[in-house]
Amino acid sequence: MEAQGGCKAKDKLILLVGPSGSGKTTIAKELEQEGYNIIHSYTTRPPREPDEWGHTFVNDVALEELYDKQDTIVAFQMLYGNAYWATKEQYQGKGTSIYVIDPKGAEQVRQSVKDAGVVTIYLQCDTTTLKQRMLRDQSRAGILINDRIRHDKKIFSTCKCDYVIDTNRNIEEVLTDVKSVIEQQFSQSR
Repeated sequence: MEAQGGCKAKDKLILLVGPSGSGKTTIAKELEQEGYNIIHSYTTRPPREPDEWGHTFVNDVALEELYDKQDTIVAFQMLYGNAYWATKEQYQGKGTSIYVIDPKGAEQVRQSVKDAGVVTIYLQCDTTTLKQRMLRDQSRAGILINDRIRHDKKIFSTCKCDYVIDTNRNIEEVLTDVKSVIEQQFSQSR
């Protein structure tokens, strides 16, 4: 696969998008155990729980320092008064990287990354399964699940993606499909 811009891609970015409860974090954690690089978004938001996975928590000083390094940012968003971002250093020279991100951020990555192959995988799940998973997830105990599902429907109503994977199945089947997409997409650049 060629990187956007026409050159052979050494680094690859797999963007996992989907609503809360669709399995993005679970799949990313499984892939991390298999040696894939995981991009943990920087954020000024305080952790919701001890040892929260998926983010690197920083203070506002780190955000201010970004103004001097804007050319390294591949995605940036302000949500509920907190900044979230990722940089080129988080994937460059690391082979295949996995990034859990929303559709707006995925579009920013696709537009800004020219030195790596980018593939977006949408993890699709029915509402009943989403609710069951969110109820099981103790870190979501404080959120109103129906409100979150309605909110996510708006965010994910339009999402440019390369693949859609049904996550209404067991984790092993979904993981096999995700790894198959990774291998298929990037086998030409090895």
